[in-house]
Amino acid sequence: MHYSTLTDALSLCADKIHSFCFRPQHKHIDWKRIGAFYLDSPFVVLALIQALPDMPPMPGSDVQTSVNETGMCSLTNVRTGIWIAGRHLFGCPVHKPKTCTAMGQVLDARHVELFLEEDYRNGTWQYEDIFEKIIPGRANIAAMPAIIDPKIFLSPTKAWLLRVNSRDVKEHTIYTNRSSHGVAVCTYLPRNNGIVQNFKVMRDNSGGVVSIRISHQTF
Repeated sequence: MHYSTLTDALSLCADKIHSFCFRPQHKHIDWKRIGAFYLDSPFVVLALIQALPDMPPMPGSDVQTSVNETGMCSLTNVRTGIWIAGRHLFGCPVHKPKTCTAMGQVLDARHVELFLEEDYRNGTWQYEDIFEKIIPGRANIAAMPAIIDPKIFLSPTKAWLLRVNSRDVKEHTIYTNRSSHGVAVCTYLPRNNGIVQNFKVMRDNSGGVVSIRISHQTF
């Protein structure tokens, strides 16, 4: 496949092609396009909760420490412009579907021009883990990731974008919210033995972040 213009990239969005079509396809079950949002600055906040404080974490703070203490972190050197987000479901990455009912959710966001990059399409650029946490314990879990421009902390949009909380999440329900500067998902994950929370980023040749994934994997 070859794409050479921004028009081609936008056409892919309209055709509902997503990043899991390129890699990895293994265990991918279903997906839903959330839509586009805009990053004005090279900073973005990743969150595991939808009850945010008045101000975001300081850019440059340690990711692991920040998420453990506040449920969110700030990333720097993020490519600005239009980003496309989707919510994906996938099966257990270890066991066969017939022997394991574990499932996962990914909030996936990418810069609109990612599919135009040859180094992305040929597999040169890979996702790297920047945060992972295992939470044991058998329980129903509401997975509530969000990816937002820090400017939303000063906007009334914040309350609308993050209006869903864990008390509202019923069995088999899915909520996706989008504003012009952020996306959020709230999904019921069935009773399990625990969950793995993970942040992944993909960087271009200059170190700029071009794709972000927040996953919740049950086990």
